[in-house]
This record gives sequence, C-alpha cells and structure tokens, in this order.
Amino acid sequence: MDQLATTSPPFCKLNTDESRLRETGLASAGGVVRDYLGAFIQGFSVNIGLVSIFLTELWGCREGLILCGSKGLKHLVVEMDSSSAVQVIKGLKEHDSLATVLISDIRRLRAEFDSIIFQHIFCEGNSAADFLAEIGHNLSVGTTVYDSPPPGLNFFLKRDMMGVAFLRH
Repeated sequence: MDQLATTSPPFCKLNTDESRLRETGLASAGGVVRDYLGAFIQGFSVNIGLVSIFLTELWGCREGLILCGSKGLKHLVVEMDSSSAVQVIKGLKEHDSLATVLISDIRRLRAEFDSIIFQHIFCEGNSAADFLAEIGHNLSVGTTVYDSPPPGLNFFLKRDMMGVAFLRH
C-alpha cells in the first residue's frame, strides 16, 4: 500500500480472487476494497456455480468494479493473481467467446473511473481476496457484500499489507 499512499490523487485498491471446488467444479469469487493506507472499505463474496476458473476470475473483477463504482471511488488499482485475466482486460491477449460478456462489462465499468490500473499480483499477496472467495462456497448463489470484515479476514488483511508470504492450500 505504501506506493499508493504517495500517489496523487490517492488510489484505493481492489483485490479479487477465485475459488473452485475440485470435487464439484463449483466456483466462487471474492474481493476486498481498501483505501490508500490499507484500511478495509468493503468486501464481497459471490457464489457463482459451475463455470471455469478463468470466467470466475473475470466475474470477481466485474463484481468488485460494480462495488467500487457504487462507493463512488474514482481512482483504483485492481490486483488479480491471474495474469491471463489481466492481459485480456488490458486487451493484450485474446479471449474465448464465453468471456465476451464479462470482458465487455469490465471494460464498460472501467470507463466510470477517473483512473484505473489493472495489475497482476502473486497469489501469496492476495490472501484476503482468496479468503473471501472461499467463503462464497458456503453462501447462497449471488453476491454478499461486507461493510465490515467478516470473522477471520483481519488476519489476512494484515498479512497482505505486510507482504508476508505463506503456502496456500
């Protein structure tokens, strides 16, 4: 977050991630929005159903952009641990026809921000979003928004802010 704190105007950060159950193929996504100092603004989990990992990454990004837009945020850094999704969003890589609607939505939504940066982050730095993505499996289909961190999230928020690496499950 320290790079964001020195940026003018201050940027907020959206981290998103996906989760997919191996046994069933059911997917969920999650994300966390933080201010330029790293403080929690809002988070979300979305239970999607049976879709590919790539589409789940895009779905999570779209949900996060909708959330940030509804909060009136204008300057945003979006971090995802899928370099393929980031490349497709930036128009640097082709995508299959199944992703067309999600990509179109993301590109339309990004136009609502004064400035927006999409970048790849290694999964070890994206643990808070991963935590919220995994929660999504236990929720009803649809999106759940968190105005305060759900139990257990603060641990991962601190790890992400400190850059602590750990093995993911």
